[in-house]
Amino acid sequence: MVIFWIVVGAIAVLVLLSVFFATILAHILRRPPLLEGIITRKEHEPERKWIQLIPFGAGVARPMLTTYFPLFKFDDEDWVFHLEQCVKVDNRTKCRKGKLYVSHDTWEKVSLNSFYKAVEGDRTKDPVLSREATGEEIRKYS
Repeated sequence: MVIFWIVVGAIAVLVLLSVFFATILAHILRRPPLLEGIITRKEHEPERKWIQLIPFGAGVARPMLTTYFPLFKFDDEDWVFHLEQCVKVDNRTKCRKGKLYVSHDTWEKVSLNSFYKAVEGDRTKDPVLSREATGEEIRKYS
C-alpha cells in the first residue's frame, strides 16, 4: 500500500512539473500582439455588467466548507477591428490574425479590407473592471 501512494505522489509531481514547464514555454513563445494589417471584420461589443462568484474554501482535515465571494464585472462598450497580416515565406503564405480595440470615431471612418496601423490609444486587450459587488448589484445582475 505504501508503494502505491509513493507512485501516486510521483505521478502527481510529474504532472505539476509538466504543467509548470508548459506554462513557462508558452510564455516564452508568445507572439507579440498584431498592431497592423488588413481589416477583415469590424465588430461592436455592447456594454456588459455581470456578477462572478469566486469560490473560497476553508478547512483542511474535515470536508471543505465552500463560500462564494461575489465580484461585480463591468466591460464598457468597445469597437473592434479584426486584423490579418500575411507574409510570403518560401513560396508559402503565412497569416496572423488579431484583434485591435479602437475608438468609435476610428471605427466609423476606416472601411473594411483597408490597411490599418495602430495609433496611440488603440488597445490589444479589453480591460474589464472588477470589484466587490454590492447587495444591490447582486440582486440586479445575478
